[in-house]
Amino acid sequence: MISKHFQHHAIAVLILIFASSSAFSTEKIRLIVETDLGGDKDDQASFVRLLMYSNEFDIEAIIVDRPNNKFQQDGASSNPTGASDAKDMAYDYIDAYGQVRGNLIKHKSDYPTVSYLKNVTVWGTDSNNDAVNKIIQVVDDS
Repeated sequence: MISKHFQHHAIAVLILIFASSSAFSTEKIRLIVETDLGGDKDDQASFVRLLMYSNEFDIEAIIVDRPNNKFQQDGASSNPTGASDAKDMAYDYIDAYGQVRGNLIKHKSDYPTVSYLKNVTVWGTDSNNDAVNKIIQVVDDS
């Protein structure tokens, strides 16, 4: 049996190897994002930050998983866009990103389009298994 101490170091080494090998790669890191927008303000801030750095990654899916019965749980101040649900909130932030994308692409041309980001945004809480199907699609496409 491997000791916990060794497991910690082995994991750290693997992360270091992955990080150093990907640092020399020209390919972007493929990313599936899971968010529970519509609750805490920090989730919204993190989502905005993701959009501002979206040119650094290959965002293949954005899974929105805050159920409607928990949307806006922290009150109206947690819903600055006035969205009706978490997916609408994600779309509102993506639309806001679209308003500044023109300035962003002046510096780097590889920011994803608004339509692309909306296309990869799916529910993670629905009975249609949109998120599961999206993850399967991403894996199958690789």
